[in-house]
Amino acid sequence: RIVIEIVITEKIVCHDVVGINCSCFIVDTHHFASQTPSERKLWLRALSNVKVKVQNRAPIPTDQDLEHYRTSIREHITALEATLEPRIVNDALLPRSA
Repeated sequence: RIVIEIVITEKIVCHDVVGINCSCFIVDTHHFASQTPSERKLWLRALSNVKVKVQNRAPIPTDQDLEHYRTSIREHITALEATLEPRIVNDALLPRSA
């Protein structure tokens, strides 16, 4: 089921949210949260790659191209999992003020 559809154009803005151990990022006016900062970087890298292809009017990828992209992403995810990066912290980072 499609929840939302975002059209990636050469003018769309994609960026991360600055913060300590932050895993949030923004695509156009939509806010997203990934499970780790490394996952956020992977999403932004993939979006950046798509934007570059759109800007350069690259041809529609073949099935072989898509499989190559997916394999590369799986390899990157496996490498990230090997680092055992902790997930988002559930506790507050700062103590409550009185």
